[in-house]
Amino acid sequence: MRPLRLACTVTSSSFVCRLTQGCNHFATVALCRSRKRIWCTMGKFLPLSICFADGRSMQVSSITEAEKALAGQWPNKEADVYREAARLLAAAREGTCTPDIAFLAFEKAARQQRLLKPRKSSAGLRILDSLSTPN
Repeated sequence: MRPLRLACTVTSSSFVCRLTQGCNHFATVALCRSRKRIWCTMGKFLPLSICFADGRSMQVSSITEAEKALAGQWPNKEADVYREAARLLAAAREGTCTPDIAFLAFEKAARQQRLLKPRKSSAGLRILDSLSTPN
C-alpha cells in the first residue's frame, strides 16, 4: 500500500505545509526543486482523543499535534513522563528520534495523566464482533 502524498508549499528555508486547514504531517519530505514544492507523506499514527484538565479536547495524530497538545492544560507538567514526551517530541522534530518512539511517549504520558478518551470501535469492527459472537 502506497502512502498518500500531499503537495505542500515551501516557505522561507523551512518546510511548512500550507493546506486548507494547515498540514500537521511529520514525515519524510522530498523537495521538487523545479516547482519549489515538497511532498509530505501523511503520518501513520491512529488519532488519539485527548481531554485536557480544563475540559477542552482535541484529536492528536501527528508529532506537530502532539506538541500542540503538550501546550494544553495537563494535570502535572512536572511529571517525568510529561517531560520525557516533550523531550522526545522535540528530538523527533529535529530528526534525532524516530516519530514512532516520540508519539508512543506522548501516548504514555497522556494515559498516565488520564487524558486519553477511550477509543470507540469502528462500525466495521462492531459488525465483525456481532458476527463472531455465538447466538
